[in-house]
Amino acid sequence: MRDPAAIYVLTNSRAEEPTAAYRTVFEAATAARDSSMSSPIVLRGDSTLRAHLLEEYLGVRDALAPGRELPMLLVPALPAAGRITVDGVHLIEQDGKRIPLHDTPYARDPQFAYADARIVQWAEDRSGGYFARSASVEIGLNELRTRGSAVVADALLRIADNGSASVCVPDAESQEDLTIIADGLRGAWRSGAEVVVRCAPAFAGAIARNTATRYATPSSARHGLLVVCGSYVPRSTRQLARLVEAHPGVLIEVDVLALAGQAPAVEILRVARAAQDLLAATGLAIVATPRDRPS
Repeated sequence: MRDPAAIYVLTNSRAEEPTAAYRTVFEAATAARDSSMSSPIVLRGDSTLRAHLLEEYLGVRDALAPGRELPMLLVPALPAAGRITVDGVHLIEQDGKRIPLHDTPYARDPQFAYADARIVQWAEDRSGGYFARSASVEIGLNELRTRGSAVVADALLRIADNGSASVCVPDAESQEDLTIIADGLRGAWRSGAEVVVRCAPAFAGAIARNTATRYATPSSARHGLLVVCGSYVPRSTRQLARLVEAHPGVLIEVDVLALAGQAPAVEILRVARAAQDLLAATGLAIVATPRDRPS
């Protein structure tokens, strides 16, 4: 078996409080640093700008370069899902329109709300001013496509030489744009730049050169299918409603307050047993949070 192009360490740090998220990412980055591999470490984050941006950056920085400031390359574009960055603003394509993310339900997330999808402004706001917009660099689509990967490498080397915590935000409208950015990042690495990368799934694949070329074949559900939904955004709610409508009688709603309380084991056991019974009886169990999110 050949070595993998990339290894993904799933931490779900977004579900944690900021201090815990820092610790989780720091420990994961430290473990990767101390392994026998010499591969770069990349923060694979969310394409809708919901993140412990500063804490997770510090977790990687403190593991790799304690006591120093490193620039950060921010590439949240996920073109296959309609999430793109144009003129420095993160957008979502829906019904033929491009909508700034700050005008969508994602920006009203109870934990990660934001007022501006201009990524350099979002980074400043989310970090409490740590990543100053005035020190950050944006790379437009025309410049990216005209100058190619060199414009990304030059920008990263320039802000790395400054020794400040600044961000680099290249536009990205397509997978081809992400490939150019990845080539520029590799060029900066070859020239000695130390950069923290935070990106959506598509750019992680572009860095590792293992992007998907086709849809995956679904695995067999002959032993039953368990569906778990915790997201509260309207799209997830619509998807869940369609699923429950097509398969009535298999929804198990969890008691969120019990799970978040001091003794969640009873609720976990209840849900697990109910799911087990449904899987045995029908082959399908849907475990989901209620659609009204308790404060």
